[in-house]
Amino acid sequence: MGGSMIDNYKNIEFQLYGYLIQLRQIFQANCTSKYEIENINKTIELIQNRKFNVAVMGEFKRGKSSLINALLGVNILPSDVTPTTATINRITYGTEPSMTIFYYDETTEVADIDNISEYVTMLTEEGLKRAEEIREAVIHYPTVICQNHVDIIDTPGLNDNRDMTAITMNMLGCIDAAIVVISALAPFSEKEAEFVGQLIKSDSIENIVFVVTFIDEIDEDEQNKFITYIHNRIVKSVLELIEKENSPGKIRIKAKQLLDNSLIFGVSSLLAMQSFVAGDRELLKKSRFEIFKTELYEFLTAQQGANTIIKAVKCIQKAGEEFDKLYSNKIFQEDQCLYIIDQKTSTINNYCSEYRKALECALQKLEKPLKECLDDILHLKSVFTNNFTSALSKSQNSQQNEIIEAIASEAAGCWRIANEECAEKLKKKVFQLFTSVMEDYYSMRKCECMEPIEELSKICNFHWQASPCFDKSMIEIITSFGFPIFNWQASPIPHPQYFHNYNLLDNMKYAVEISVEKYYEHWQFLIHSVKNWWMQQSDHEVLAITALLNNEIKENKTSKKAELYALIDTYHKQKSMIQEIREKTEAIFITTSNHGIT
Repeated sequence: MGGSMIDNYKNIEFQLYGYLIQLRQIFQANCTSKYEIENINKTIELIQNRKFNVAVMGEFKRGKSSLINALLGVNILPSDVTPTTATINRITYGTEPSMTIFYYDETTEVADIDNISEYVTMLTEEGLKRAEEIREAVIHYPTVICQNHVDIIDTPGLNDNRDMTAITMNMLGCIDAAIVVISALAPFSEKEAEFVGQLIKSDSIENIVFVVTFIDEIDEDEQNKFITYIHNRIVKSVLELIEKENSPGKIRIKAKQLLDNSLIFGVSSLLAMQSFVAGDRELLKKSRFEIFKTELYEFLTAQQGANTIIKAVKCIQKAGEEFDKLYSNKIFQEDQCLYIIDQKTSTINNYCSEYRKALECALQKLEKPLKECLDDILHLKSVFTNNFTSALSKSQNSQQNEIIEAIASEAAGCWRIANEECAEKLKKKVFQLFTSVMEDYYSMRKCECMEPIEELSKICNFHWQASPCFDKSMIEIITSFGFPIFNWQASPIPHPQYFHNYNLLDNMKYAVEISVEKYYEHWQFLIHSVKNWWMQQSDHEVLAITALLNNEIKENKTSKKAELYALIDTYHKQKSMIQEIREKTEAIFITTSNHGIT
C-alpha cells in the first residue's frame, strides 16, 4: 500500500463513502429502518468532517479540568480543590474564544467565556440548579489540538454525585476515545477498574489513553517505574474484572488489544501551567507535559483517520446485518399474514358448513321445554270452566239479567287472566328458554365466524358489518313479532233473546274450548315464526360471508402472495448487492489492519 498515510486514509475513506451512499440508497428505496438510515447519514457526515470526540474522564479530584487547561495553555475551565464540574464541557476549535450554552429545552445562549463558572459548576446551590438545565457548554478556542475537527470533552467526576455520574456515563455512546485521568496520590481503585471495563464494552470507544496526574508528587527518579507499575496494575485489574464478569469473547479480545496497546503518561498540570506563565523550560520538562502533548497530538491525528475507517466499516457491517433482520422480519410477517388468512378462512368455511346443523340442534332443544310451557295455556280450559261453573252456581236463583251480568263479568276476568297473568309468565319463560339454548350457538358464531372475520378485516383491510339483528337482546327479537292476544272465539255470554233456549254450561264450555285452542295456536305460531326467523337471518348472513370469502378475501390473498414473492425477490437482489459491499469493506479493513492503518 504505497503513498503517504494521509493519502491512504483519503483513498480508503473515499471508497467507504461510496459504499455508504449505495447502502443509503438501498435502505431509502426499500423504506426500511429510519434509525439505520440515520446511522448511515451520521457515518457519511463523519467521513466528510472527520469529527473525533475525545472525553477526559475519571473520578472526582483527579485533575481532569486542570489537565484540559494545561492542554489549552490557559485557565479556561474552573479547576479547584473542590470538585466543581457539573456539566458536559466541549472544547472545539474556534478562531476566537467564545462560549455557547445548549439547554435541555433546545434553547441556546451565547455567554461570556469569563463567566463559565456561573454555568458549569456546582459550587453554589444556584450554580447547581442552572447546571441541571444545561445539556452542554461548548467552548470555542483557537487551540492546535482541536484544529483538525477534534473535540476535547470535560466530564463531571465519577462517584462524586449520582446525577453527575449519570451525565458522564450517558456520554459513552458519543465518544471515540477516552483519556482516563488517574491520580498518582490514589493510583487506580477498583471503581476505576470497573469504569475502564465499561469504556471497553462501549461500541463507540476504540482508544483509551491513561494519564497519571500529580506525577510531581513522586520522586523524579521513580516516576518512570511508577508509571509502568500503574500501567501493569490497570491491565491486570481490568482483565481480571472482565474475566470475572464472564464477558463475551469479543469484549475480552477488545480489552486485551486496547489495554496492551494503550498509552500512559505521567504529568503535572500545575507545573505545566506555572512553566507557561514563567516561560520556564526546565519546569516544563519536569511537568512531563510537552512529551504528553506532542505524543497525544500525534496519536489523535493517527487515530482520527483510523477511527473514521473503523466507524465506517462497523456501520456498513451493522447495516448489512440490520437489512437481513428487517427483511427477514418483513418476509416472516407477510408469510404469517397468509398463514392466518388460510387458517381463519378455513375456520369460517367450517362454520358456514356446520352452522345450520348447530342452529337446528339448538332449536331442537327448545321443543320439549316450549311444549311444557305452552301446555300451561291448555290448563286455562279447566280454570275458565271452573270459574264459569262457580259463577253460575252462585246466580242460579237470580234473574236473567243478573245471570247474564255474572257470566259477562267472569268472561272479562278470564280475558284478564289469559292476557295478563298467563301471558306474562309465558313471555318470561319463552325469553329464558330461547336465551339459554341460543347461548351455545351465539358462542360458536362468535368464535368460529365473527372473531376470525374481525381478524381478517385488519389483515386484508376491508370493512365488515355484521347483521345488527344479532346484536339485539332476545326480548327485543321476540317482542318485535308481537305477542298473541286472547280473544273469545265464541261468546260465553248468552243473548237475552235466546236465553231460555241456551244450555248455559255447554255454551260456556264450547266458548272456552275453541278460544283457548286458538290462543294456543297463536303462541305456537309465534314460536314457529321466531325459529324460522333465526334460520333465515343465519342463512342470509352465511350467504354474505361466502361472498366475502370468494371476493375480497380471495383477492386480498392473491395480492398478498404476489407481494410476498416480490418482497423475497427484492430481498435476494438487494442482499446480493449489500453482501458485495460488505465483502469489499471487509477486504479494505483486513488490508488496512495488515498495514497498521487501523
